[in-house]
Amino acid sequence: MKQEAESHSAEDELRKNSIEAKNRAESVIYSIETNLSTYKDELNEQEKDDIKSKVADTRNSLATNDAKIIENAVKELEDFSGKLFAAAYQRKSAKGGNQGGESPPPPPNEEEKVDDAEFKDVKK
Repeated sequence: MKQEAESHSAEDELRKNSIEAKNRAESVIYSIETNLSTYKDELNEQEKDDIKSKVADTRNSLATNDAKIIENAVKELEDFSGKLFAAAYQRKSAKGGNQGGESPPPPPNEEEKVDDAEFKDVKK
């Protein structure tokens, strides 16, 4: 039985690597798609199409079950989209990126005085 397990260890290792690569790829794809919707106003149509094409290429690599192919596709997707999202982030910041309905916290009221409370640990 031990001999049989050892004979399949190489196959098991390949399968494990493939599954880990697929999980990472799916996670990256999800993140990229989330960023795509976040920065949709800052990206032009060509940039959006290019990212969607790279996402499709990465999804297609999942069918190969080859960890190296999947990892290469993920790396290309991350490198390509990272540059575009960095530029989109800068454009959004230049526009006044706080347009999401979030307002900055109010300044602290200097007249309001807060007293520190004293406490004792009570052991039972």
